[in-house]
Amino acid sequence: MKLKMNIILCLVMLLVVMSFTPAFAAQKYGARAYGMGGAFTAVADDSTAIYWNPAGLVQSGLVGMQFGVGSNPDQEFISDAQDVLDASSKLEQFNKLDQLKDTEMSFDLMATGNFKKIGLGFLATNDFTYNKPKLTNMAIGQGVASWGVNLLEPPLNIGAFSMGFNVKGLWSQYDSVEQNLSYDPTDPNSAPTIEGSATAKGYGVDFGALAKVTDMVNLGLSIKNVTSTLDWEWDSATKTADLEESLPRTVTVGAAVKLPYPLAATVAADIESPENGEDIYHFGIEKNILFNGLSLRGGMYKPASGGDEVITGGLGLNLAALHANLAMDSNDYASLSVNLNF
Repeated sequence: MKLKMNIILCLVMLLVVMSFTPAFAAQKYGARAYGMGGAFTAVADDSTAIYWNPAGLVQSGLVGMQFGVGSNPDQEFISDAQDVLDASSKLEQFNKLDQLKDTEMSFDLMATGNFKKIGLGFLATNDFTYNKPKLTNMAIGQGVASWGVNLLEPPLNIGAFSMGFNVKGLWSQYDSVEQNLSYDPTDPNSAPTIEGSATAKGYGVDFGALAKVTDMVNLGLSIKNVTSTLDWEWDSATKTADLEESLPRTVTVGAAVKLPYPLAATVAADIESPENGEDIYHFGIEKNILFNGLSLRGGMYKPASGGDEVITGGLGLNLAALHANLAMDSNDYASLSVNLNF
């Protein structure tokens, strides 16, 4: 009876997802998850469940800690952008901006920990973008308190159902400098470049659910930013952008299957639906070898419109409670994480 109830609940979750409105950006926190193409909503079995699916905290062990970083650095762009910022005059800054090439670069940082079903974490993303004539830097930080709870705990956990919640404190920083294309050198009130700077604070709430349909099949649901707010204050005299006053609500539904021997691998798939954006499909696989001492991972994700897919791959070194993970993708993004699980 409980198993039947869980299947019904999972079907309801799928219907809820379909009722949401589906920018192509993938979730990249945690090298293990990203190595699997970001298909982690129904896996979420370590402290990174704080991000991927807080309901997964119920299966994250007694104590867990993880630290991870990721980036797609472009050294030439970094050097040229620094020259823009170090320019001795606005006219020199204008000329330096003209020499930049269109670029998108990001840096991600994650620190998470859990004790049983309670989790704490800090997540940060810094995006650098140059689309002529404007250079921007957007940083978002999230302090997260997370809690997972078992609602159904049948024998052998078959038919188990859990839910999880996040409460987040948000902080954001926006900076920009752009060429003033209407600059008039004969007008003393006209400047070659326009600079903008703003900061914001706010909060957000996430929800997650996880169902163990059989001993091999999990279904997961994550709703990020069920509600959120960002209160922007401009530090510059000029408002140079219309900034969103909330983070986009993103609904992700996923499934994970543990294949039996001799394959003995985990295969997972997610459908990610950002608010006011198109769906993103995620697929991933994880295979442990050498008596579980080494993990091999692969995956991909692509927009529903059929655009170019991003291929991911990763390795994991497992030494008792210590795990080191590396992931890379076809867009030169690399992620490294180290975690302890007891």
